[in-house]
Amino acid sequence: MKLIEGVSRYGVSKWTEIKRLFFPTFAFRTSVDLKDKWRTLLQATAAQMHNRKQVLQTINYKL
Repeated sequence: MKLIEGVSRYGVSKWTEIKRLFFPTFAFRTSVDLKDKWRTLLQATAAQMHNRKQVLQTINYKL
């Protein structure tokens, strides 16, 4: 949830700042890692929303 908070506070282009402020003890994690994780979260959310929409359409069709 730190990543989401950092992006909401600083935006998607401030990965180095987010890393410095929200992940100071994670020396192994780079700002590029944070960017990649954010992209993965967005893709997972989009897939979940797409699946939910398909389920709702199927339910509405059967009614």
